[in-house]
Amino acid sequence: MAEFGVEPNHDHFACIVDLLSRAGDLTKAFRIITSLPFPSDSSIWGAFLNGCRIHKRMDIIKNIEKNLLDVDTADTGYYTLLSNIYAEEGTWDEFGKARSMMKCKGLRKVPGYSTIEIDRRIYRFGPGDTSHSQTTDIYRFLENFQTLVHAQGYDSEPDNSIVEFRKENNVMSHSEKLAIAFGIINTRPGTTLRITKNLRVCRDCHSFAKIVSKITGREIVTRDLNRFHCFKNGSCSCKDYW
Repeated sequence: MAEFGVEPNHDHFACIVDLLSRAGDLTKAFRIITSLPFPSDSSIWGAFLNGCRIHKRMDIIKNIEKNLLDVDTADTGYYTLLSNIYAEEGTWDEFGKARSMMKCKGLRKVPGYSTIEIDRRIYRFGPGDTSHSQTTDIYRFLENFQTLVHAQGYDSEPDNSIVEFRKENNVMSHSEKLAIAFGIINTRPGTTLRITKNLRVCRDCHSFAKIVSKITGREIVTRDLNRFHCFKNGSCSCKDYW
């Protein structure tokens, strides 16, 4: 980078840490974090945290817990990721610490929602949404579809990470799934569904969308906070890397 006159900053190192952490080389990623010429911010620690979550290395997270909680940031995504990891492991004391820090700083988790465009009209769904005129049809479709997706190997993951929002605890009522069901009900077979999510798509909805694309023979294009996902024939263009 020096050859091209580029001064490395937090974003550059966050990308390097993200690549190493996702690949499983957490030792090297941590070595880079501790040797940086400036304090690590939430983007760098968040990338490392996500790698620990992917590879189920709670032992590393416990060893650097003080570093993680000392990060001074207004990034709600960072604290949400940290608390979600604790919740997935059932370590509720640590979960409470992370959520308490959010409250102390006056931070609130951004509510998730998904939109879908049909015939040049945008329809919006929140988690557990019951405000739509076709609510009964949407939830009935998802309930009936459960048998088909389970036969294809889909097993919903309990959403333990958001215990204070009961509507979001039911993974079958996540906004992406409501949008997908609505799109299938209201379009002709084979029509591509185009969905936008304001947050990162969760692992459960990602798995669900892959199987739906396989069963229905539809292409589902989703744009989440990070990137585009093109679900087709049971796989995603991101290769499960997001």
